[in-house]
Amino acid sequence: MHNKNEKILRVYIFIVLYSSLLKLVLGRWGTIVSDIATVCVLIMSLKNHGKYGIRLNKTIRNIFILVVIVQLLSIAEIFNPNIQNTLYSVIEYRKSYFQVLSLLAAYWIYKKSNDDMLGTFQYIGNISAPIIFYGIKQYFLWGDIDSKLVDMTDANFYTMYYGGHMRSVSIFSGPFHYGMFCAFMFAIYVFLFSECRIKSHRRLYLVLAIFSVAGSVCSITRTSLVCIIICLGIWFLLYLQKKKNTSAVVVKFLTAITLIMIATVIVTGVVGLPFANNDSSLGRMLSSLGNLGEDNRFMSRTSTWTEGIQYVIKSPIFGYGMGAAADTMSSYNISNIYLTSHSMYIKMFMEIGVIGGIIYLSIFLLCAKKIIKKKRNSNAVRVLYISMLSTVLLNGLVGSTIPSFPSMTIYWIITGILLAQSDLIQTQLQKLRQSDLSK
Repeated sequence: MHNKNEKILRVYIFIVLYSSLLKLVLGRWGTIVSDIATVCVLIMSLKNHGKYGIRLNKTIRNIFILVVIVQLLSIAEIFNPNIQNTLYSVIEYRKSYFQVLSLLAAYWIYKKSNDDMLGTFQYIGNISAPIIFYGIKQYFLWGDIDSKLVDMTDANFYTMYYGGHMRSVSIFSGPFHYGMFCAFMFAIYVFLFSECRIKSHRRLYLVLAIFSVAGSVCSITRTSLVCIIICLGIWFLLYLQKKKNTSAVVVKFLTAITLIMIATVIVTGVVGLPFANNDSSLGRMLSSLGNLGEDNRFMSRTSTWTEGIQYVIKSPIFGYGMGAAADTMSSYNISNIYLTSHSMYIKMFMEIGVIGGIIYLSIFLLCAKKIIKKKRNSNAVRVLYISMLSTVLLNGLVGSTIPSFPSMTIYWIITGILLAQSDLIQTQLQKLRQSDLSK
């Protein structure tokens, strides 16, 4: 039986993942339903805990304080004198900074649920599969619904095409959002494959992990593929070497996928493949991984990053306002000084100042410290979180990343669940120690 809070958490996750479909009915504002759900879950979780019933350890309390500070700084930057379009500045706030509140919502509601962590991740993995499949379908068969969804995004024609082929976006706002989502899901499916004990479930997650790689390829985003390869490396280095009784199936699975991906990239770049020649979208993407210095898309961003750093140096404290460094706001005259940053770090430092950017990045650091260093967390949990965190930070080098919806929202929800799970383990240990002392 699912208790009330467990049902709320699962409904919340479903709304976050599928609210993009509401754009077909409500237009561009469809995903605001996810923001409303976040606020509702926060209110319900606070009500369930009572006015004075929230007890937080020092690390969790510091994380929550930083989240609140980021919200206050972000809202203040909407009124920065550099901002000319307040409406779209508010939109950029809800896309990039408001989503962090889902960490608090997930943390509080999970602490009151009876759901086990593995069951929650299985739920996320299962309901995410149709989104991945739909993106793969788009690569081979583009339909009217797909065109309607893309028409409501701010991405330009240049962004949506690569190598003469339309990039898959699934139900999201762009190929980078979908590619990043596939990288996240790959990490989750590998985690489920390694932790589930029922053979049929393990086979299912093996297949879904492979499909998530295919989805990443169909998005034609190089960074997501690199993140998947790094994820595999992390599992080899941090998981397999510490798990003495690792299943041979897990080892074979990880080894096979790693070798296939590395061999594909090398062979495509050196020899060439019939299905991935340099004239195809896949061929161009794979071959460009080894020739970034000759790639026009990548090289054009280096000059943008240089310009962004110069702007940050000129106004390091107050920044230039919310949306001044957004990747898709150039057509809305959002600010006097504007830069398409293509970097999460430059975006934060330009929009909320260096101090605000450091505070935002500190949330990642403190969450990682709490989850990774918790001795009672399983090694698989640590590796899962490191894999997802690496995906965010790596994507942040070449893209704004934090507005990626629902990828970043799911990231914060999972982080909140892992933080709550760490607290629950600590509470259980304290009760055991107290019972031992009382005997």
